Amino acid sequence: MWDCRPGRWVLPGFVTVLLLTLVAMILRADLIEGDLASRALQNLATEDSWAKVELDGRDLTLSGTAPSVEAKARALRLADGAFGDKGTGTWGVRVVNGASIADLPVQSPYATGAALSDNGIKLMGFVPSELLRTEIAAKAAATFADKKIDDAMQLAAGAPAGLAPAMAFSASQLKHLSSGTFTLSDGALTISGIAAGDADYDAVSAALSGPLPDGMTLASANIMPPKLAPYPFAASRAANTITLTGRVPSNVVRQSLIDRAQALFTGAKVSDQLKLASGEPSDFADKAGFAIDQLKLPEEVAASLSDSTLNLTGKASTADIATSVRTALRGVLPFGLGLGDLTISAPEAPPVAKVEAPTPPPAPAAVSEAPPPGRARCQGRSANTATRA
Repeated sequence: MWDCRPGRWVLPGFVTVLLLTLVAMILRADLIEGDLASRALQNLATEDSWAKVELDGRDLTLSGTAPSVEAKARALRLADGAFGDKGTGTWGVRVVNGASIADLPVQSPYATGAALSDNGIKLMGFVPSELLRTEIAAKAAATFADKKIDDAMQLAAGAPAGLAPAMAFSASQLKHLSSGTFTLSDGALTISGIAAGDADYDAVSAALSGPLPDGMTLASANIMPPKLAPYPFAASRAANTITLTGRVPSNVVRQSLIDRAQALFTGAKVSDQLKLASGEPSDFADKAGFAIDQLKLPEEVAASLSDSTLNLTGKASTADIATSVRTALRGVLPFGLGLGDLTISAPEAPPVAKVEAPTPPPAPAAVSEAPPPGRARCQGRSANTATRA
């Protein structure tokens, strides 16, 4: 039989509907919060990935460390629903609270840099955002795949305009060095190091003397040519030409050696085949100049240096000149210069003609006289003498 008392089923039904409604509202709120958070983060991803988002219904709270006042204002605008209909905000957000946003300390001067060594790459200084920090570290890892990356960069406000392209340009120069460092201080580049090879030295020199990224200036550059050991230099003379080959540490030293060779032989042509390199021995210019001076000794000579050892080969016109050169060199070597191979030859003396002594005439043969027949050879007194007596 049907129970017509409404109190027995209306109240449980009301409770059930209420509970289902509350569950639906909770689920709906979670969906709304998830959607708003997703769209807010999407708006912030390009320039303001530093910002963290929390939703309470339609009320949004931003936190994190803003790299600048401008970045903070931009993030608040991108998250605010009031700008949603203008395409620059997050539609559906009711309130944006930015009280939890921390400001980065302002750094001045603003310095960022890197150092390359056998141990790897160390990234130093300051960057304005985690996004740029990650980008720089990723490019360093790709460029130096065989090196360990030590990221010691810190977040700080006050970065100059164009820091990202300036960092990319500066880091690209390190790949041409065997070791080196660079620093960008308010956009002014200071770079030093040793080139990995001749082509690398030329590449860095060309890049630093060419146009730089916008907002970037060159404060100083000290790029040394590739380091060699042993350090070679050679000078030779043939006819009226002096040829210089090997390495010199700078163009200043190169020109001084050319001038010395020209002063030594007035009117002679100097063939400059020298290249730049570091790793030269101490007092290299004096030692190389001494080697050039030896070209005036014999008629044909070549002098070479291997680090601080002098080697000399040549041909003298006479044996006396060859002997005097050898003797003189052993007594006048500059301090720190050792003597290696010393081969000064002299023309061979013409062979002496062999004069044969005249052959003496043959000695006469001994003759034995036989006595006439019938007469005997007598010894002592003859028989006639005895008869006469």
